[in-house]
Amino acid sequence: MSNCKKRQQRLGMWFSFPQVWVFFGIMVFAIASILISIFSEGYISSLFANIFAGLITGLVLAALSGIRQIYYARNDEVLNWLKDLEKAIQKYLPLRMQLICKDYDLEKREEFIYDILCIGTDALGYIVHNPENYKYGFNPMNYCKKYYGVDVKEAMEHSQALRDRIRYENLPSDDRDVWDWFEEFDKDLHTLHSLVIKDIRKRESQIAALKRSII
Repeated sequence: MSNCKKRQQRLGMWFSFPQVWVFFGIMVFAIASILISIFSEGYISSLFANIFAGLITGLVLAALSGIRQIYYARNDEVLNWLKDLEKAIQKYLPLRMQLICKDYDLEKREEFIYDILCIGTDALGYIVHNPENYKYGFNPMNYCKKYYGVDVKEAMEHSQALRDRIRYENLPSDDRDVWDWFEEFDKDLHTLHSLVIKDIRKRESQIAALKRSII
């Protein structure tokens, strides 16, 4: 999706909040009140000057409420994406432990090792290829790069290199040597998972604070 369409989508979301419409409604009345006050005299001028002052207070409160709602929606959107990403990575973690602990069907060793790679790659693919990405007001790959310092494109390259090695080279008989092959790929996923968990907790804390806000 182009940046222009994403901006339109984002604006559409903002204007779906009643607080935004209230803000613009109060602003129109405030402008009308100050104009009437300026071009009137006596009691009418004083009355609309007072109305204008009251509307300014309402305008500030409406602006704060609108900003809070937009910030809440942004956090909620990112939080839901993070939770889905965390679930995708969680599918990989127990399988790696099975390989390390040799807790798998030895007769299907090569197939099992390849499955670990595929499930780990699916977690990265959720960031890159998720068909829902166009709905978000942020770019998942850029988000990971900006906030986590994780280059998902580079992680996908590690995945492809590992895939080629598993397919075209003979697997070592010792699982510890196999795990050496996974080192970069596994580090990518573990780093990402750790940062995602921290981010989820931070976002949940921010949303809880917003819910407690009186504005």
